[in-house]
Amino acid sequence: MANPTALFGFSPYRFLSGKTFPITSGTTASNVTVVAGQALVLGTDGYLKLPGNTSVGIFGIATEGVTGATGVRKTVCFIPAMENLVFRARCGTTVNVTVGYTGYVRSLKVSGAYMGVHPSYAGGSCLKILGLAPGSAWGTAAEVLVAIRSSTWTGQK
Repeated sequence: MANPTALFGFSPYRFLSGKTFPITSGTTASNVTVVAGQALVLGTDGYLKLPGNTSVGIFGIATEGVTGATGVRKTVCFIPAMENLVFRARCGTTVNVTVGYTGYVRSLKVSGAYMGVHPSYAGGSCLKILGLAPGSAWGTAAEVLVAIRSSTWTGQK
């Protein structure tokens, strides 16, 4: 079965403790547009920004989108990057993703407005591949279950 190649971001899958996914809010930096499912990082100025492929820590996953405007900071809701949260995400390269990637830490794949897992690059190492998502198939553009391995969430927003 061929997998669709489009990245869609991070979709909540399961909270291992059995609880519902927590949602909180924070303020974006000026002129930052966010799409639901995007990972967020906390800038040194205390405002939420979008990560790059080499980001080493995730602050949260956006649950809604906001359109940035110059000089305007927006409030955005997100799921904090906490332990025991599992997300679905697409692998965003042409690498043949196999069961051998299970357990490995990998980086974000940032492509335009959408994000996923970069299975062949461990440079940021902020995600851990837990296994194949139900309904997907191993191969290129596999949809996998991931946990955030490197979180910068400490309860502040």
